Amino acid sequence: MEKFKMNQKYFKIMMLCLFYLLVSVLMYLSYKRNFVWNGDDIYYQFQRLMGLSNNYQGGLLFSNISTTNFGNIGYGVNIFYPWLTLLPFYFLFHLTGNWISAYYLGLLFFFFISLLISHYAMKKFSGSTKLALLFAMVYNFSNYRLIELFTRASLAEYIATIFLPLCFLGFYELFFGDGKQWKILAIGMSLIIFTHVLSTFLCIIMFVLIMVIFVVKLKFSKQRLFNLLKAVVSTILMTLIFRLFVKLS
Repeated sequence: MEKFKMNQKYFKIMMLCLFYLLVSVLMYLSYKRNFVWNGDDIYYQFQRLMGLSNNYQGGLLFSNISTTNFGNIGYGVNIFYPWLTLLPFYFLFHLTGNWISAYYLGLLFFFFISLLISHYAMKKFSGSTKLALLFAMVYNFSNYRLIELFTRASLAEYIATIFLPLCFLGFYELFFGDGKQWKILAIGMSLIIFTHVLSTFLCIIMFVLIMVIFVVKLKFSKQRLFNLLKAVVSTILMTLIFRLFVKLS
């Protein structure tokens, strides 16, 4: 009986993943062209992507300096726009040999990941699969995020918003929930730091505002504060590679 329940659980997870993959592919087919849609930051983003590839080919595996793009001035673009979450585009470029194809396939990959993360966060928060499905669709097809993706072509900001549900879920669990899910907060914050530094500060400001507004509902205890400390230390340790190479650059 237990084995049957486990198999049923895995089957449901597989069907959800296939559904979100189908949604992502349909989205991909709707915007895929043999040219890149014009966006406010599209030239800047492609300079970043191509600069990352050129650095790797030149043996600069962890440099925050773009040596061959942006007018060859040694622009420290990756100090405030970290490079880690751009690696899928780099790998896809080497698979396809074409930056346009790599860019669109990268968007497909991140759209799929975004659907999964937003579903997981709401499922964990509410316990409802229906609410998780609804939230995943509303969040990923929200006007603001589509503007980020296409009109503004702000790649780093868009990717950062993928991890926001993890951050807010971890924050909620730490101060309003059981207080034990500090790892979710650490992972979410680390991924945002590896993507878009400004979004990290905005996220922290939002946490402070929520704590001020709902101070009477916060659950404080020594264990919760210790778990918060563990989340902060873990985030610092996980992002050491970024801060280390910022200093080296």
